[in-house]
Amino acid sequence: ARLDMTHIVVSKRKLKRLVEGGLVESWNDPRMPTLSGMRRRGYPPEALRRFCELVGVTKRPDSVIEFNLLESCVRDALQASVKAKLLCVLKPLRVVVTNWEGPDEVLEVPAEGSDLRQLPFGRELLIDSEDFMEVPTKGFKRLVPGGTVKLRFGYTLTCDEVVHDENGEVSELRCSYDPESLGKRPPKKVAVVHWAHAEKSVPVNVRLYDRLFADSRPEDRDDFLEALNQESLTLVESARCEPSVAEFCSGLDGGSATGSTGERRAQFERVGYFVVDEEASRVSLSNGGPLVFNRTVTLNESWQSAGAAGASRGSGRGGR
Repeated sequence: ARLDMTHIVVSKRKLKRLVEGGLVESWNDPRMPTLSGMRRRGYPPEALRRFCELVGVTKRPDSVIEFNLLESCVRDALQASVKAKLLCVLKPLRVVVTNWEGPDEVLEVPAEGSDLRQLPFGRELLIDSEDFMEVPTKGFKRLVPGGTVKLRFGYTLTCDEVVHDENGEVSELRCSYDPESLGKRPPKKVAVVHWAHAEKSVPVNVRLYDRLFADSRPEDRDDFLEALNQESLTLVESARCEPSVAEFCSGLDGGSATGSTGERRAQFERVGYFVVDEEASRVSLSNGGPLVFNRTVTLNESWQSAGAAGASRGSGRGGR
């Protein structure tokens, strides 16, 4: 039987409709179930081999494999092989540390191998807007007015004031830091969040890829195109990454990089696994733009789909 999976189609005729209709970028679009697409998305070869081992061989023509099994294999392979970890804020929210005085401080934190990487810390920072709620819902454990969080590798911050723009949206947080908290474990029930320096961080474009089809079995529709996931690609053009990302991607701007796409994988802490889109990055850099990263997979299974349970039949096996 052919390797049939939920949330994708494998018919060449149908894949050709996607390409020719402009519904995907090309045959190597990271959402496509092609080897070139999976390579560009950052799927490591060992993950695909492991996936095939788990699926096995069946004679049943109606067998369907759950897509999250593939994602689980990719996640396990990247967890074992990816050493580079970076702090990257996808949706920046400005933070002013009101009691910070003097010049910026450089924090030295662990990097790949025995090296250290440098994180600039100062009066103006960025955190992810999803790590703050002005009116917190039940169970929210990150930053709230009057609350405290620990910055990864940094100090604890307490939110003293919330600033709104003319539309009433939160535009800035004014916080105070504890100078004695550096290098110490966060207090009990204090969450740790990632962050970046407002000025010295590096702008990057991030492409958040998800499943190409919202329906688990798109071919069950009269027209499989009706099952397309309208949120299969989200472009994030305001992300900011720590300065060491420039060294991680060195060589791309001159077009003389020696590594392949697969060698430029990194974990964005608390966010997911990402890979440098080398072709898109070279084009962007040549025009004065930022680096481009593709999301390979989230850190944890996050897909929610009505009717997903029971979608696997025959020899299919679900992931974690």
